[in-house]
Amino acid sequence: MLRYFRQLRQRLLTDSKFSKYLLYAVGEILLVVIGILIALQIDNWNEGRKSDISAGAYRDRLISDIVQDTTNIKIAMELRRKTIANIQSYYRFFDSNRVSIEENLDISSKVDIELNRYFPVNYTFEDMKSSGNMNLLNEEQQHIMSELSQAQERAQLVAEKLMTVFFHEANEEQKYLGNWRPNKKDFYEAIGMKKDPEAMAQGLLHRQNKFNSLASYHVVMIETHNQIIEKSKDAIRILQGED
Repeated sequence: MLRYFRQLRQRLLTDSKFSKYLLYAVGEILLVVIGILIALQIDNWNEGRKSDISAGAYRDRLISDIVQDTTNIKIAMELRRKTIANIQSYYRFFDSNRVSIEENLDISSKVDIELNRYFPVNYTFEDMKSSGNMNLLNEEQQHIMSELSQAQERAQLVAEKLMTVFFHEANEEQKYLGNWRPNKKDFYEAIGMKKDPEAMAQGLLHRQNKFNSLASYHVVMIETHNQIIEKSKDAIRILQGED
């Protein structure tokens, strides 16, 4: 084909048919331009297709993260409710029974409690932000994911503040009681000395303060978890393109 066009161009020049040659040259240039435009269009189509595939993969990963985070939250909420119930059960006993400080310490040391810190499953969203791939989501998807991320961050900030009180009371309890072991001889018993009743009372007070702060922590976290669950439902619906 190229040989044919070359021969045709040479014949036009030889026959001094310049106007026809000019038209031919313009036509040849147009063919080249059209070829380039077609190639660019195909390249753009391929790039767009790659972006669509990448965007779809990211959306699937985001949904997977949200589903896993919601599962973790629901498990955590059950543990939080159990801890709250155990603390309430202890206080019902404490309010209705008059027992010695030693018995009270033994009973309170057996209360089954869980701290259960919250670590959101948001690896894909953080990856998209750090890699500059947020543009693969449309505006509505970006907005809902940002709202969900902010809700998760708020939950973590609230948790850190509430846990500060819990750890303070736990440390104070440790100062007065040490490693209290129910129904076992401790250092004082081993050397034939009695424990300081005031120190035991102070230790029990800090233990109860620890229980109170932990119960408050779990109540607040259950509320924030419910907010995250509702926001997660909206995020999944929007990522799936549902109305």
